[in-house]
Amino acid sequence: MVAEIITEVTAITTEPPPQLASVQILELLNQILYFARLQLAFFTQGQ
Repeated sequence: MVAEIITEVTAITTEPPPQLASVQILELLNQILYFARLQLAFFTQGQ
């Protein structure tokens, strides 16, 4: 689940559609991406 979110948010922040191209939205998406990656790293660390 987290990996899919990371993939989707990365795609959006890399090539945002016009309706999501505002600086505030992209900054928020980057924050979500950062925390999703941290969560993924935490949960996969013990495997």
